[in-house]
Amino acid sequence: MLLKLFYVALIIGGILLVARSRLAQRGAPRQARGEAPRGVNPRWVAYGITAVIVATSVGITAHQWLSAGDMVSVRVVNGNTGQTTVYSAYAHDVEERSFRTADGTVVRLADMERMEVVE
Repeated sequence: MLLKLFYVALIIGGILLVARSRLAQRGAPRQARGEAPRGVNPRWVAYGITAVIVATSVGITAHQWLSAGDMVSVRVVNGNTGQTTVYSAYAHDVEERSFRTADGTVVRLADMERMEVVE
């Protein structure tokens, strides 16, 4: 959630920089000597924003891919009896109501059971 807010703030900041740059270029008289106008180049702002978004997306994807192979403990608790069973599974094999243990057994939870994943 915080990353989404960061993206929105980054894009709004880029838009404000581009708008400020364009307003400064409009208001400033053209220089006869051929000097480049001062201000922020909107193209580089767009490239910078795109680079930051792509870099963070690649970083998040790489982190999720690397952490998918981690071994986690899955605790299954029966709501009626309170009986607890602990299994070992890889993080990428744990789903919403089922998981595959490290030895290949597929466990599907009943409606009365609760699953707790301990990393």
